[in-house]
Amino acid sequence: MKRILIINGPGNYHIKLATYFKDEGIDVHCIAREHLEQKEMTLNLPSENIFYLPAELRKLKLTDSYDIDLEPYLKYTFGFSDVKSVAKDYMKYFATLYEFIRGINEKFKYDLVIMWNYQVYLAAITKAYCDNTKTPVILLENGYFRPNTLSIDTVGLNSENSVPRSDKFYLEQYFPSDRLDDQHSDHGDGEYSINEISPIAKFYLKFKNYA
Repeated sequence: MKRILIINGPGNYHIKLATYFKDEGIDVHCIAREHLEQKEMTLNLPSENIFYLPAELRKLKLTDSYDIDLEPYLKYTFGFSDVKSVAKDYMKYFATLYEFIRGINEKFKYDLVIMWNYQVYLAAITKAYCDNTKTPVILLENGYFRPNTLSIDTVGLNSENSVPRSDKFYLEQYFPSDRLDDQHSDHGDGEYSINEISPIAKFYLKFKNYA
């Protein structure tokens, strides 16, 4: 059985995505940063497939040893968050989080990791691990035409994405203008319906030969 790790996204987006993959017969694991998030996940996934991050990290001893430079991956965390509020020795905290991600991946051997951008430290550290170990990832983010489009990439997002830098590529693309109609804008950020989630899941199932 194929196995996927999903890092949380906005609203209940990641929960819907996890439910879709589970219904496709894929073993889905999720990481919950908060108790309420953990509780919501248990409505859709077996409790043993959910890692409650605070409890998991309490099992580990703080470390400052890691085999990759984490700071480049934390530039958004450093830029938009008060990381010192996370922990007094926050680099030790991030290094310990890296070891946690390493531990669960070595145990469960994930075929794919899905995350919603990597501004939040959990996703940033996870992406660092995936890059270091060549673990396949799918990165999701709101598209440029919000809230009705999504960015999907396997390398990076925004300026770090893998899309061509040639204007010819974009001039040849078709973008359905009705996606910008008001009828598509009646949900909050992250509150995507399962009909909008399904193409993302099928994108992966098709091109990774999971289907």
